[in-house]
Amino acid sequence: MERFIEEHHIAGASMAIAYQGRIVSNRGYGFADVATRQPVEPKTLFSLASVTKSLTGVGVLKLVEEGKLDLNARVVNVLRDLHPPRGERIADPRFREITVHQLLFHGGGLPHDSKGGGNGEQLEEEGYRDLMTQRLLFDPGTDHRYSNAGFVVLRLVIERASGEKYEPFIRQHIVRPMGITGMHLEPERGYGPDETHRYQPGGRRLAQRAAGNWLASSGELVRFASAVAGSGEGPTFLSPKMTAIMLECPPSLRAAGKAKPGAPHVGLGWDTAEVFPNGTYRFSKNGGKPGVQAWLEHLETGIDWALFFNTGAPKEGPNPLGEARKMVYATFGQILGRG
Repeated sequence: MERFIEEHHIAGASMAIAYQGRIVSNRGYGFADVATRQPVEPKTLFSLASVTKSLTGVGVLKLVEEGKLDLNARVVNVLRDLHPPRGERIADPRFREITVHQLLFHGGGLPHDSKGGGNGEQLEEEGYRDLMTQRLLFDPGTDHRYSNAGFVVLRLVIERASGEKYEPFIRQHIVRPMGITGMHLEPERGYGPDETHRYQPGGRRLAQRAAGNWLASSGELVRFASAVAGSGEGPTFLSPKMTAIMLECPPSLRAAGKAKPGAPHVGLGWDTAEVFPNGTYRFSKNGGKPGVQAWLEHLETGIDWALFFNTGAPKEGPNPLGEARKMVYATFGQILGRG
């Protein structure tokens, strides 16, 4: 990995690997702060970027499992206290049909982003109100198109269903029971003491630090994946029934002809999911924003692994995260006798 980040001009990286629920490798590479030459350590915190959606998704499903939320509830009913901006009305009658389940697989027809966002509840509520004034991209449930906006709305759903603020809920009811104590939302201003700096492609110039996502070390992120998957002898964090719902191809996509039988498909909070005839499964999520490339995956072989780069991907040429994945998969294959 040292040679890889040097060849791809990446300032720093962190990778952790677990097998059957036990971490077997957890290392940092390169620099967390190029100016001071502070190295990346196993405890160094990286932004999850859109891998944050997996935490949000598990949080929603936990509330469903506990009977505090109906997976098929219409979002307007869960957020009944929120209305369009003064002088506006819901622009698209289909908006009233969007369900919690549909938002979890980007199937609500919402745009990629809304005007709100960040860590503030007020901004998130303003974003939801703004969404009410826009036309949907498609009939809810009939397709899926990546939507950051939809997962911001799900943070509000978690708050209404649980009666708690989003971050404390995730920390107390999701990651802490997994033995994870260091994960938290990005502070609005400034880097924390254990947080890596972020760099533009080339790994030398600082990138814009955009907040709104979770921070984690690669080791704790792998622990999250292992808990969700039930790697090793432990049970899955969610019940077997809820885990199956999380990983199945959304039925409405199958009905709309948007999914191929037996092929990888979108999961609830996961970019891809695949369930195999022997009962094993794989699921993954990637993330990226200025100065951040992130990857988390559970493999059917019992491997969970996470990889972070603190340097953005170049606009042209091979994607470093994709190239790193090829390298890692080849190594896994050799270790497991498949290469």
